[in-house]
Amino acid sequence: MERGCSAGLLHLACHAEPHGLLLSRDGTWTRPTDLLNVPEHTFGADILLLTGCSAGDFSGEENNEFLGVVRQLIVVTGARAAVVSMAPVRDAAGVLFADLFVSALNGKGPDRPWRTPDRPLAVGPAVAWARQTMRRRLRADDVKALIAGCDHPRPAHASWWSPWFVVGDPTATTSRRTI
Repeated sequence: MERGCSAGLLHLACHAEPHGLLLSRDGTWTRPTDLLNVPEHTFGADILLLTGCSAGDFSGEENNEFLGVVRQLIVVTGARAAVVSMAPVRDAAGVLFADLFVSALNGKGPDRPWRTPDRPLAVGPAVAWARQTMRRRLRADDVKALIAGCDHPRPAHASWWSPWFVVGDPTATTSRRTI
């Protein structure tokens, strides 16, 4: 917030509700359009990833503003796509999904006990690969090794892998900006 950023992937692991994003430690809610008003700071990204645990808590409400928040983030950052969840996500599931998704976008990843795509994928196929990997290829012990304090991981459970989807262009890729 203090400096702005320009990234291939902007990952916001924060609470997201109809009235904005919880980006600061002091409990202040930030509307995406507030990011336009930070003097001398710009926020740019090719792809957005929202993995906050309560990002989908309000998805069942009438007049849901969540997609409005996502749309505003896309406009503010110039992103071609956003990867979001319309259902509440456990913290561990968000961490695991982000790890897999970023590995798929890059076509490589840190040393993990599972296979990584051999080439960078666009955002739509990267989401599909991460979801399928969570659903079919991961063992609970693999997840425990990656996420400290996750005693009972259930990566194959639908609440872990199914909520993720793309808003925007599924063919979007990261530019040469840093992920």
